[in-house]
Amino acid sequence: MSRAALAQSMGDPFLTYYWLSHRYRFWKDEVDHTYIALNIAPWIPNEVAECTSVLCEADNSTVYRIDQEDHVIAHGLVMKDLLLKSHEDLIVFIEDDGIIFKKGQLDRHFRAIERGKVEIVGSPRTSCTPNIVEAS
Repeated sequence: MSRAALAQSMGDPFLTYYWLSHRYRFWKDEVDHTYIALNIAPWIPNEVAECTSVLCEADNSTVYRIDQEDHVIAHGLVMKDLLLKSHEDLIVFIEDDGIIFKKGQLDRHFRAIERGKVEIVGSPRTSCTPNIVEAS
C-alpha cells in the first residue's frame, strides 16, 4: 500500500525548517510522498513566504501555494483539499509543529493498518473533529 503525509505550513520559515529537518532525519522514507500546503497569511511579507516555499520544495514532495486575498483559509478545508489531491492508499495528517523524534514511528502505525490490526490511528492531542477522535 502506498503512503502519504499531508501537512500545511502557516509561513514560519523557522518552524518549517525544524519540521522538515526532522522529516529528513527520521521519517521521510516511511512515506512515499509528502504533500505540503502553504497556507500563508497575506500579511506575511513576501520574502518570508518565499523562504518558506523554497524550504518545502524537496524530493518526494509536492507543494501547493494557497492564494488568499485577505485571510488564511480554514485548516480543515486545506487538509481536505490535500486529501483530495493525494493518490496514496494510506494517509497521515501531520501538523507543522508535529515533530517526530524517532525513526520508525510512522512506519509502525502504517504497518498496523496494513496488517488489518486497526483502521485508524489517532493522537491524544485530538486536533480534529469529535467523530475522528472517537473512531481513533
